[in-house]
Parts: sequence; C-alpha cells; structure tokens
Amino acid sequence: MINIKKYFFTFLLPVIWATVSFTSYHYPGDEYGLYCYSSILGIWPIYFIKGIKIQSIFFPMIVALTGAIVMLLVGFSSDKLQINRRLWLILWLSFSILIFIAYMIQFTSIERALSKHGSWTAYIAFSLNIALYISIFFSAIIQLVSLKIKK
Repeated sequence: MINIKKYFFTFLLPVIWATVSFTSYHYPGDEYGLYCYSSILGIWPIYFIKGIKIQSIFFPMIVALTGAIVMLLVGFSSDKLQINRRLWLILWLSFSILIFIAYMIQFTSIERALSKHGSWTAYIAFSLNIALYISIFFSAIIQLVSLKIKK
C-alpha cells in the first residue's frame, strides 16, 4: 500500500496542475493567452508535433499529460525535500489571490476585464497554476534554508 502522506506532493501536484490546465483550456482567456502561460510546463512538446492545432482534441491531452509528468517529478522532489505542507498551502492560496488581484486591477472595470478574457474562470485557473509554480519554488527555498540553518 502506498503511503499517501509520504507522497503527498507526488500525488497532489500533478492532479491539481492537470485539472487546472484542463479547466484553463476550456476558459482560455484572450486567444488562449492565459491558458498557454499557466500551462507552460506542458506546452513545450507541441512545438515538436507537426500539424497539431490548439483546437484539436489532442492538444489539451498532450499538454495535461506532459505537465502532469513534470509535476509528478516536482512533487516527488518536494516530498523527498520534505516541504512543509501547511506552508506550501498557505503560499499557494496567498499567491493565487495576489496574482488574481494583480491581474484584475490592471483593468478599469470588472466588465473590461471579463470582456478581455471572457470569464472569471479564466482568471482563477491562470492564477492557480501560476501560483502553483511560485509556491513550490518558495517552499523549496524556505525548506533548503531551514535545513542549512539546522546544520
């Protein structure tokens, strides 16, 4: 039996990332901009596949699978590093909110923001995946500094 607590990030990060990526594909923002930025971990193989278009049913599957594999490796590394789960969750949610607010305040009104990218879901999905990258990075830095100080 696999110990879920021991491999918390290994399981959770790919699931979060792929779920948010699929959601973002269906609410992509202006010309798929928010989707492509927030799903950058999974977009890169598309450059090597000739003839695939963003509207293809295979596009989000390839992106989600690639990104999930990358996040699986990141999650495994995070578990091995023993990143504090509570700290990561606080950072992820905090950065998600900050990114969402920062992106929304650049518009003169909510109506203009929604007319630019189409829906609240586009902004929320974008914020969640970008914050996922940032929260993992800072959680790892904090953990590494903490380990260095303990030595």
